[in-house]
Amino acid sequence: MNGVIYCRVSTKEQVEGTSLETQREACLQYAATRGITVERIFEEQGESAKFKDRTELLKLIAFCRSRKNIQALIVWKVDRFARNVEDHFAVKRELLKFGTAIHSVTEPIDDSPIGKFTETIFAAMAECDNGIRAHRCVEGMRHKLETGIFPWKPPLGYLTINPRKQKKSQSDVRDQERFPIIQEACRLVLSGSYTKADILRFFHERGLTHLSGKPIRSQNVDTIFANKFYAGILTDPWNGKEYKGKHEAMVTPEEFGAIQRILDPRSRHIAHIKKRSDFPLRSFIRCSACMRPMTASWSKGRHKRYAYYHCYSKVCSRYGRGVPGDTMMMEFLQLLGRCALRPRLVPVIKKRLLRGAEQALTEQRSQTERHQKQLAGLEKEKHELIDMRRRKLISDAEFASDRSKLDDDMNVEREAIANSEARSRFDEADADNVIRFAADPGGYWSVIGYDYRQRFQHAIFHEGLVEGQFGTAKKSDAFMLIDELSRPKFDHVHHGVDFWNRVILQMTKLSAIIRESKIFESGQKGLVPNSDTGVAGDISVATEGRSVEASC
Repeated sequence: MNGVIYCRVSTKEQVEGTSLETQREACLQYAATRGITVERIFEEQGESAKFKDRTELLKLIAFCRSRKNIQALIVWKVDRFARNVEDHFAVKRELLKFGTAIHSVTEPIDDSPIGKFTETIFAAMAECDNGIRAHRCVEGMRHKLETGIFPWKPPLGYLTINPRKQKKSQSDVRDQERFPIIQEACRLVLSGSYTKADILRFFHERGLTHLSGKPIRSQNVDTIFANKFYAGILTDPWNGKEYKGKHEAMVTPEEFGAIQRILDPRSRHIAHIKKRSDFPLRSFIRCSACMRPMTASWSKGRHKRYAYYHCYSKVCSRYGRGVPGDTMMMEFLQLLGRCALRPRLVPVIKKRLLRGAEQALTEQRSQTERHQKQLAGLEKEKHELIDMRRRKLISDAEFASDRSKLDDDMNVEREAIANSEARSRFDEADADNVIRFAADPGGYWSVIGYDYRQRFQHAIFHEGLVEGQFGTAKKSDAFMLIDELSRPKFDHVHHGVDFWNRVILQMTKLSAIIRESKIFESGQKGLVPNSDTGVAGDISVATEGRSVEASC
C-alpha cells in the first residue's frame, strides 16, 4: 500500500520547535507498523487552518490525482487535516475519487459505521476548538478597540511601537515623515479648492510613499480620506460600533465629516458652516414673531453681496423678510454704548463691588461647607448603592436609575462648590478688569475675535436679544447694577446676599474672559455708535498711552 504523510503547524514557533518533527516521526512509525510505503511527505510550516491558505494540501491533492495509486493519507490528528467539518468531508470526498483514504495516528477512524461516526465527532471537535479560539481572538481584539487601542497594523501616517510578535498594548504614534504630509493634505481638501487628482499630485510632489516604498495610487487616496482612524475614531468591524482612540488624531471628527462631504461625487457644495466671524449675532438674536434664533446669510446683489439676518422657520410670519446686517450691527453697538459705565461712576461701582464681594465671601464659606457635606453624603449613598448591586439586592434597571439620579445631584453640588470657590477668588484686579471693560463694551467687542465676541455677548445679555426689542433687553445682574448706579441715589435698591453672589460670580467669569482674550495687552480703539445721535463715533480706549484703530 502506498501512502503520503501530511503534517501542519500553525505558528512559526512550532516550526522551530518540536511539533512538526513529532508529527512526522509519529506518522512514519504508523506507516511502518501497517506496511504503508510513504511516497512523499507534505509539511505546512506556519500556515493557518484555512483551506485556501494551505499550499501543501493543494499540492497533496494534485499529487494523488496524478499518481492514482496512493491508497492512504496519514495525519497525526484530524484537526491537522481540517479545522471544520465542511472542509474535512469536502477534501475527503475529493481524495476518495482517487482511491485515497484518511488515516489518523492518534484517533480510531475507519470505514466502519462507528469509525465514520468517530471521525465526524473528531472533525466537529476540531471545528468547535477552532471556533472557540477564533471567538477568544475576536473578543480580545474588540476589548482592545474598547480601550482605544487599534489591534491591527495602523494606516499610513502612523507607526506601532509595540515589539514584534507581542500583543499590542500601546496606542500607535505618528510617523514623523508621513503624518505631516497627510495632515496637510486634509487641510487642502477642507479648503474646497483641491480635487482627489490634485491631492494625488500633491502626495507625489511631497514624496509620500508606503512603508514598502511603493508610490501612492488613486485608490489609496480614497482609502486614506475614508478612514475614521485619522479622526481619532476606532470602528469595530463586527458590529460597527465606534470608540475614541488613544492615538493622536490627524483631524477632528467634524473636519473628517466635512472632508467626506467635499469629496462625495454627488456633493456640489461645501458643508454649511454655523460659526462665521462675519455673522457674530447669528443665533444670539431671536425672531420677534416666533422667538426662534435667527440665522444669517449673504445675498448677491447687482454689484456686491449684502449680509442679512432672517428667520429660518418657514411657518413664521417673518420668514423671508431679512434685516440688513449693517442695520443689526449698528443697533447692537448702540445698545452696547448705552450699557457703558460712566467715568464718574468708576470709584462708586468699584467700592460697591469690593464691599459686595466681602459680604458674599462670608456667606460663601458657609455655603461651601454645606455643599461639601451634601456631596459627601451623596458619595456615601453611591457607594452603598454599588454595594447593594454587588450583593444583588436591586435590579440593573433600579441601579441604573438611582445611580443616574445620584450623579446628577452630585454634579449640581460640585458646580455649586466650584461657583463658590470662583466667587472667593474675586479681588481688586478682577474689579478693575470688569470696570475697564464696562467703560467701553462696544469698543472692546468690536476688536476681538468671533469666539470671544460670543462669550462677551452672553456675559452682558445672558438670555440673548429679540430683534426690534433691543430697548427692553434683559441684562445680566452685573450690568443691571451698573444701570442702577447710573440713576439717582434715592432710586437705588438694597440687594441681598443672593443678588451679590450672582453679581460676583458673573464678574469673576467676565474677568476670566477678559484675561483670556488679552484685550488689555495693547491699546484698542473701536467704532461704537453714539447712544444719543445713533451715529457711529470714533471712540478711543487708550492703554498705557497707546491706541490702535479697529473697525467692526
